[in-house]
Amino acid sequence: IKNGNIVYDDASLGFYLALRDMDYKLSGDFTQDNFTLNNTANVNELTVAYGGISYLNKVKFVIQANVDVDMPNFKFTFKDNKFTLNDLSFGVDGYFAMPKSDMDMHLKFKADQSEFKNVLSLVPGAYTKDFASVKTAGKLSFDGYVKGIYNDKSMPAFGVKIKVSDAMFQYPSLPKSANNIQMDVAIDNKTGKPDNTIIDINKFHVEMAGNPVDVKMHIETPVSDPYINGTITGKLDLASVKDVMPLK
Repeated sequence: IKNGNIVYDDASLGFYLALRDMDYKLSGDFTQDNFTLNNTANVNELTVAYGGISYLNKVKFVIQANVDVDMPNFKFTFKDNKFTLNDLSFGVDGYFAMPKSDMDMHLKFKADQSEFKNVLSLVPGAYTKDFASVKTAGKLSFDGYVKGIYNDKSMPAFGVKIKVSDAMFQYPSLPKSANNIQMDVAIDNKTGKPDNTIIDINKFHVEMAGNPVDVKMHIETPVSDPYINGTITGKLDLASVKDVMPLK
């Protein structure tokens, strides 16, 4: 596929996926029941939205993956692979199968790097032409899973954990910085039902242009009857945001 565009818009599940300007190459011996499938892909803009929230917004997506294929069971097992979202790279372990009409998956993913700058690249508006010269510090850990059946009635269970410690960033063309960034966020859904999603912001702290902001939040049943217990404390001079983040 060269210069491809693919959009999957599922209104019944509130799920939206768009791949824009995509080059994709696939190779393997499909005359065999079991073989290795080689995949390389470059997507200039990947957008993923669920429940009205854009989790990825026009990020650059690169795939280099070798997959073991079991054609009789239509099962794909990941082995040597690397996935990259802007500057964040991660590996995937597990399998994806379609023995019948349902999609069965058991996948785990984990970041290859430990630098805060890699996850900063996913923040909308942060990934600019001068991103390579942005001054940053801090550590990152990022992992998650997807496990279960996907069909027109159910979604798989999923979870993500992100931790950032002692981080900061400053753009070379801007006068002020964001400092003392601390983050401990967990999103977990053990059933796949959207209403069973639990979001815990155990810690979020940032000092943006000297203005401190702290967030702590616990959210349950976000679809049917949102239960929210948390605090947001801080001072944010909106006029100073343009001194820290590049804005259009």
